[in-house]
Amino acid sequence: MTAALDLGSTEFRSLRREDHRLVARRLPAVYTVLEDQPAHRRLLDHGQMSYSVAGESLVVIGESARDVSSLLSRPLVPLFTNGKLPDQDPIARQVCAWLVELLIPPARQAAETCCLALPASETNGISGNETARFLEHVVQLHGYETSVMHPATALALAELECNGFTGATLVFGAESIAFAVTYQSQPVISLRLAKGSRDLWERFAHFRKRYLWDAGGNVYLDLPAVQNW
Repeated sequence: MTAALDLGSTEFRSLRREDHRLVARRLPAVYTVLEDQPAHRRLLDHGQMSYSVAGESLVVIGESARDVSSLLSRPLVPLFTNGKLPDQDPIARQVCAWLVELLIPPARQAAETCCLALPASETNGISGNETARFLEHVVQLHGYETSVMHPATALALAELECNGFTGATLVFGAESIAFAVTYQSQPVISLRLAKGSRDLWERFAHFRKRYLWDAGGNVYLDLPAVQNW
């Protein structure tokens, strides 16, 4: 089996080949946290929403997190900030591992490869930083050998077959914009700017005073409300 993971700032996506078919999945790269109370457990169980227990909290991920955030006005927390996992957020690391486990099964045999597109960091680029090493390690724990690929180069390999894998590609992401020129599948130029659409969402959230507060009194931008608007 060959697998690919696009670990983006707004969603994780996977594509893998099983026998003669392609299997694709996508999950939002977000989570929300509820107090571990019987009423919250009943709500999640009734809605058949998966959750994990962390201390005295219930952690909900993916589409379920979006539903819970909208229903209970709880902050929807992104996994990455400026392309990196927050240093003081162990829950984010737990959620990353959980999402990867949901997106790809363990490797069936040795030397199976998983190609990765990783979030960009403002300071360290896409490789050599702690977040990149952590994400590669999570995938390797599933038995895969990892190969990191520039997202715009990956787009060229996905979309430019009829042009001999030759051309220019541009990827607009939540926290970065990637550009690449490839010639016969080989990258000639690849660039990445650590600014994306989330910067616009945050500006609009401040402008429209869209805020949410958690149980500890911490304030968050209500980005889903801005996106819906």
